Amino acid sequence: NLLGADSGMLFVRAVRRMPVLATLDLSENLFGTRIGRGLMLALQENQSLTALTAKANFFGPTVIHELAVALKVNNTLTELDLSQNRLGLTTFEGGDATDAGKHLGEALVANRSMVNLDISNNHWDQHELAHITTAIHNNTSLIRLAINHTEFEDISTLQLASAVDVRPVFRQFETNHCGIGPRAGAVFSLSMENLTHMLTLNLDDNMLGEKVAHRIAEMVANKHIHLENLRLAKNDFGPEGCLVIAEAFGDNRRITS
Repeated sequence: NLLGADSGMLFVRAVRRMPVLATLDLSENLFGTRIGRGLMLALQENQSLTALTAKANFFGPTVIHELAVALKVNNTLTELDLSQNRLGLTTFEGGDATDAGKHLGEALVANRSMVNLDISNNHWDQHELAHITTAIHNNTSLIRLAINHTEFEDISTLQLASAVDVRPVFRQFETNHCGIGPRAGAVFSLSMENLTHMLTLNLDDNMLGEKVAHRIAEMVANKHIHLENLRLAKNDFGPEGCLVIAEAFGDNRRITS
């Protein structure tokens, strides 16, 4: 609705004062960092909100400081979508992104209520992303995670694979357009074979290559994996890789899209 910062203050007050508010979607309102910080401060006091969506609001990295405290003290919030902001990008209005990933990571480890998190497209650099993927490894509650449109180097991909391997409880996992290549992709896809509860897996628009296609085919054919939604577009599988995956679908009656 492009409500802007002035209107945003009304929602900050609502989050702080309304004891029955359970779900709030404030996406695409150009609130900016000041309102983002206000929302997270209000979230520290709120004990009713279970789902907050605030994507595409130009929130800068200083929002992370208040969010980190909120995630440590709030035990009702289960779903948080902060995608398409600027949490990992240093700007004059948004503040310094140094240690933004570290603070978020510490909060994710401490939090025990969050099950659904989307931090896609936030301009994370590799150093901060490493803190986040390590935290996902140590978090005990997340079952749905999206980090789309985030550039993953091999080390970050391997850390994420380790997190999946240690905690095979994810039901939805999205790393669309993350630059995951064939070397790290092989390890990543191997860890996915442990996700017996996985329902949605989005690996669109990476660079997994033909060899990883064979791993994915094994996963599709695995009757212990209950995938219903699998996305694999634009991955340089080549004709042979695509054929192997297609053949794996022959006996699969679980994947519907």
